[in-house]
Amino acid sequence: MKMGIKEFREKVSDVAEGDVPILVTNHGRIVGRFIPARATTPSVDMQKWLDARRRFRTNWQNGNPDWMDQLVDLDLDEHGEPLQDSPRWPEPDSE
Repeated sequence: MKMGIKEFREKVSDVAEGDVPILVTNHGRIVGRFIPARATTPSVDMQKWLDARRRFRTNWQNGNPDWMDQLVDLDLDEHGEPLQDSPRWPEPDSE
């Protein structure tokens, strides 16, 4: 959606509450983009997370943590980055 800069300034609070990205124009020329932040929370299976935490603590106390297993339990790769297609760590919307 395109919106002139003056209209954008007048409606910024309404636009910020919406979920539609806005192309801000000045005399027909695009001068900026506004992408509202979505207040979403990642879906976390709390029981799975608590079980992973318990296993981690037990392994830690026994002196034998398997870091790869711990990372996989948390849907992270070997570098601690979110695994692709993980519902726990959704990709931010980009345009």
